[in-house]
Amino acid sequence: MRIGTSNQYATFQRDIEVSQRKYFDLMSQISSGKRIEKPSDDPGGMRAVVDIKSMKAALEQYTTNINRGKNNLQLTESSLTEVSTLSSRAYTLVLQGANTSVGQEQRSAMASEIDSIQKRLLQISNTRNATGSYIFSGQQTDRPAITLGSNGITYNGDNAPVLLEVSPDETVAANLPGDPIFTDLYNTLDRIRLSLEGGNVSALSDLHVNEIQQEIKNVNVARGMVGGRLRQLDQIAATHGRRVDELTSDASDIEDVDITQAITELKSAESAYQAALQVTSQGFRLSLLEFMR
Repeated sequence: MRIGTSNQYATFQRDIEVSQRKYFDLMSQISSGKRIEKPSDDPGGMRAVVDIKSMKAALEQYTTNINRGKNNLQLTESSLTEVSTLSSRAYTLVLQGANTSVGQEQRSAMASEIDSIQKRLLQISNTRNATGSYIFSGQQTDRPAITLGSNGITYNGDNAPVLLEVSPDETVAANLPGDPIFTDLYNTLDRIRLSLEGGNVSALSDLHVNEIQQEIKNVNVARGMVGGRLRQLDQIAATHGRRVDELTSDASDIEDVDITQAITELKSAESAYQAALQVTSQGFRLSLLEFMR
């Protein structure tokens, strides 16, 4: 049975198209470095890559939350460090003021310094982060934590934690409410200032020494709590980072081209393409000869 010329041409054309497509696909892979550039290249592989990238995106969002939380907690930690320094200075002033050999003029100067410490404490209590939120106001981040009025200080925030989702089943509080840390310390300092101004040595020695020691302890406990959260976030971030690296590697194994193998296949595809062209050319010449006979 003789094969028709049109069928031969169709076969030649199909062979050229197949070899040409293979050749140019490999050239594109080598150029882009990607084995999968569209779903039709490898439907199963593409689905796996999409799933991996979705998991990576979730981890990267958790990492963004962690970084935001760390920034807030680091600012909280540095603020509390200054509060601790101020408290320690107040403790020194209480000890000095309780000394019976100290004159009232000196105690009045100490009272003035305590007043300065209180003013600085109020400034710290109303610290804002990079977005302008008050970090010691609980969830009421749009209002100053503490204000001073004719009747003393008022805490304007709440004691609710600002929770950040840092993993699928874990949240971490990225804040520390200013009450009672700042309110108790400020009121203790107020009593100390009044005792210094009034020369109440017995109150300074019998009462305020213990009070300011307790306030220092409270501040340090709060600092430890914040430091513990920072360490927790660092550990979670490190775990996420390792997982992202693993997922990146997995996606690369699926979608990235093996350059060495691709170059070898490209040479083979080029030979096949050239061979298809040559066979087609010879086929056309044979057909022309048959026609001329």
